Amino acid sequence: SFATVKTFSRGSSITAALLEDGLANGTMVLNSASSRWVQLFDIVRAGVRAVQLPVNINVYITHSSLERSVPLHTDRQDTIILQCEGRKHWQVHGALVVLPAEHQERGKSGDLVTDTQAGPRLLEATLSPGSVLYVPRGFAHRTLRPPVDETLTPGSTAASDFSTSLTIGLETESMGFTYDKLLLCALFLHGEGPSVEEVRELTSVHEMLRRPLPLPGVGLVGGGSAAVSTGTGQAQASGDGGSSSSSSSSSFPLSEAADELLAEWKVLLPGHSPPPRSCLRRASSIIEQGHKKTVHEYETRMFDAAVPAKLRQEVWKRRSGAFIYDMLGKCGFLTRCFPQKFWLPKHTTHQRCWGSEPKSSSRAR
Repeated sequence: SFATVKTFSRGSSITAALLEDGLANGTMVLNSASSRWVQLFDIVRAGVRAVQLPVNINVYITHSSLERSVPLHTDRQDTIILQCEGRKHWQVHGALVVLPAEHQERGKSGDLVTDTQAGPRLLEATLSPGSVLYVPRGFAHRTLRPPVDETLTPGSTAASDFSTSLTIGLETESMGFTYDKLLLCALFLHGEGPSVEEVRELTSVHEMLRRPLPLPGVGLVGGGSAAVSTGTGQAQASGDGGSSSSSSSSSFPLSEAADELLAEWKVLLPGHSPPPRSCLRRASSIIEQGHKKTVHEYETRMFDAAVPAKLRQEVWKRRSGAFIYDMLGKCGFLTRCFPQKFWLPKHTTHQRCWGSEPKSSSRAR
């Protein structure tokens, strides 16, 4: 599984010696690299404009001597990999959990995924400079040392001792644009406060709640197949990745998604009375506005030249992390029922914990 080594302190410089030592023992990951380097931000900005979804870029650098650079794991994002330098061998399996939420990711934080659990391989390919690979959300995958290729020209980009690639993540679930957040928002507007454990139990049981909401761009992700393009040809392998939404049309309004939740209410929460349709419609409006704001911030503020270069990734991490709290805070989310203290008195004075009797006073502290 992944093991993170904290080689660099916050804001420290990356020296040649640190690079050589780190790359001799593992893969170097530059998270949110698009917030630090303007060339990568140009890619993000083009992606955001094209799909109208939050887009992020991480950079992965691996020395060719490593037998395995990344073990079997799954991600909660749809990802597009661009191979820039050197070569890397990829193995892609089907989804272990269809459209996983954060707590359902596998192969991380000490969790091990075996080949038996991953099931049959859907795609196996070696990426060279210029190759593009699409890995749908939840599909298990790993990267290995590429096979020897005697035809490579010494000194060419493909023959480099290092593999450098960009992983472009489409941030739907991670930024709160899934059906469970619409449900959560409506419940809080109705004065109910589900716990983290209750929400996780619901999303674990009901695939519908993990689906992306029908916002612009979601018809382009979660299609259930992995594909690689080498510039000269394209290979594709299909698997059961689930559907991205009940409609791929960008004109499908969230108010209809609210009606869909109401129609499935007895299945999702049997014995629990649904909130009025007005709460769900208002929740739809809040998430639609949150989506617009988030997309705008990703397009215009991810790279901030006014921030010192060594602090840009940390500053962006804090800014982007606040987007979902700002959006759901308008629903009354994150009240004193939750362990995290993001109190918003304007929106949380009427809330109570889900499943408990109304409190005599639930004013945020």
